[in-house]
Amino acid sequence: MEISLQDIEFAKHEIKNMISSVRAQTLQSDHRPYHSLTRLIIDHWPLGNKLGVEITELEGEYVRLLS
Repeated sequence: MEISLQDIEFAKHEIKNMISSVRAQTLQSDHRPYHSLTRLIIDHWPLGNKLGVEITELEGEYVRLLS
C-alpha cells in the first residue's frame, strides 16, 4: 500500500501550520478539536509506517500544547 501524494501534501501543510502557530505563540484550542493527521494515518497509511508514527507523535505533542 502506497501513501498518496495528496496525503503527503496534506500532512506537510498541517505540520507547517503547527510549526507556525508554535513559533508565533498563537495556539488555539478550537483550531484542532481532533487529531486530523493521526486519523488520516490510521485510516489510509500502512500500519507501522515510520513516517506515520513520527507524524502521529508530533501531532500528539502539539495537541498537548493546546491543553
